[in-house]
This record gives sequence, C-alpha cells and structure tokens, in this order.
Amino acid sequence: RQLIAAFLDKEISPYFDFAYMTKWAAGGRYMRLSDRQKMMMEQQLKTQFLSTMAQKLSSFKSQQVKYLAPKVQGKGQVELSIAILNRGGYPARLDFRLYKGNNGWKVYDVSANGSSALVYYRQYFRQQMQRQRMQSRFR
Repeated sequence: RQLIAAFLDKEISPYFDFAYMTKWAAGGRYMRLSDRQKMMMEQQLKTQFLSTMAQKLSSFKSQQVKYLAPKVQGKGQVELSIAILNRGGYPARLDFRLYKGNNGWKVYDVSANGSSALVYYRQYFRQQMQRQRMQSRFR
C-alpha cells in the first residue's frame, strides 16, 4: 500500500487541484481562514484523499477496468468515468470531474458509486470546525 501511496503522491496528485477542492469543501468559512489554516486544511485533505485512494486501489485484485464515454459538463468541464468489474459482483464506478484551466486539465472531484469526495470533505470539515468551536467555548 505504501508503494501505491508514493506513486499516487508523485505521479497522480499533480493532476488534482487540491486548492480548489479545499476551498469548495470549506465553503463560506474559507474566506475567514488564515493563510496558514488554508494551507493546513489543504494538506489534510490531500493526505486523507490520497491515503483513502491508496487503500481502495490496493484492495483490487486483477479486476477489469472499463472506460466509459466522457461526458461534457459545460464549457471547459468534463466527467470521465470508469467501471471496475468485480467477478460475481456489482461493478464499482468512479467518476472523475475535471476542468480545463491555464495549466491544462485538473481533477476537482471524484465520486465512487455516486458518493462525491467534495461533499464528504465539506461535511467532514464542517463537523471538525464545529467541534473546535465547541471546545474553544469551554476553555
């Protein structure tokens, strides 16, 4: 799993826009964060995202991957999907949402079987911030 994690960090993560993902996940609170807090939040999202991806990828054993037709989502946006075919089970589906920026195409969200990483991290960070606020009130 560590080899997969290292590969993802070095070769795959440059194709992701973790700054955008963090800004979206933080929602309206993002503008109230300090630069240091934004950087820490982005690093936490990146680390957790890549760790989860490495864990999931390491669980696959010789499954077939089927590439599905890309879907244009709007000007400069596309969704690329793959189905991972499991023997005797339902296929897993991954949807990668990308936008075309100044530096080429970047992934800004991944959904696994309909569950968006951005939605998950928005809920995760909201709960984390609420917990921190509650702890600071009782100090």
